[in-house]
Amino acid sequence: MTARERRVVILGASAVAFTVLGLRVLPWSVRRIRDADGEVRQAALLVARGRAELASAAAVEDSGVTLAHALATMAPRLLSGTTAAEAGADLSNDLTLFATRHSVLVQRIEQGAESSVAGRLGRVTLRVEVESDLRGITELLVALARAPAAIVVDDIRLVARDPASGDDRPETLTGELQIAGWYLRPPAVAHAASGPGQ
Repeated sequence: MTARERRVVILGASAVAFTVLGLRVLPWSVRRIRDADGEVRQAALLVARGRAELASAAAVEDSGVTLAHALATMAPRLLSGTTAAEAGADLSNDLTLFATRHSVLVQRIEQGAESSVAGRLGRVTLRVEVESDLRGITELLVALARAPAAIVVDDIRLVARDPASGDDRPETLTGELQIAGWYLRPPAVAHAASGPGQ
């Protein structure tokens, strides 16, 4: 084989090699690079999403700790019991105790339906009929306001039983009070109340 023929064979083999390289290897390499780039971008997105979820989980944990702390500091201001009936009984006992201390006659106590809930907190309401003089009812209201549990007087109506009574004795008043307080419900009840459709 002459030098010229050898050059032709080398040039032909090079052309075939470049053609194979250009038509097969190069597109395959470009596709692999693109796929690898896409995988890197997806991995970066997953890492970013994971970091965001970790940050939000930390924020949720922080808010849970804050909420638990708030509930712990608020606990002495709540009625005892985990149901409306138990909390209503506690509120009724407090009312009766304060009424007895201040010479107020409790004629009737009626518990209303659970009026509202806020997460694990439930509100219980009592409608009460009392009888005493102005001083006794005033002292009862002050005692309710200063009670360890946060008791709210939502409504009050006073009527003089005998407006024509003499000046030698205090005027007797009949009153209707609506009082309310908050209590802590069990977690399962609070979760069910805030479930789907709530």
